[in-house]
Amino acid sequence: RLLIVAAIIVTLLLCGFAAYQAGLFDPWIQKPSISPVETVQSAIEGQLKKEYTVSVQIDEINVDEEATKRAKQMYQGSDLAKENGWSDSYLESNMIVVLANYYVEYDHEKTFLPDGEINQYFILLRDEKYLSGGLTAA
Repeated sequence: RLLIVAAIIVTLLLCGFAAYQAGLFDPWIQKPSISPVETVQSAIEGQLKKEYTVSVQIDEINVDEEATKRAKQMYQGSDLAKENGWSDSYLESNMIVVLANYYVEYDHEKTFLPDGEINQYFILLRDEKYLSGGLTAA
């Protein structure tokens, strides 16, 4: 049994790495910042570090107050919040939603992702453990 469990774990790890290499899993890399706009900007600009991204042009990045209210209501008391130890008061004080509009072009020999205008919401949480209250994408 132990051998089967170990084989399953190795297979899952290899599949995860293969999915990342194939562009199916795309982690966002960002520089945490006190400014939510700067955090999202760094995440979008971080796409340029990926071998399959040709260009990125940011048009607009803004905090979306209405989306922030909706996200807080959605996450407060949720299973995800409970799993991560996020109290309702923590989410109320530390969650913000940012809307970014940008254009991206990809190398289609390296990824299946389509080029074009992107309108994307980023849900940010302040993580005081890592950067004196800096914001990171959740």
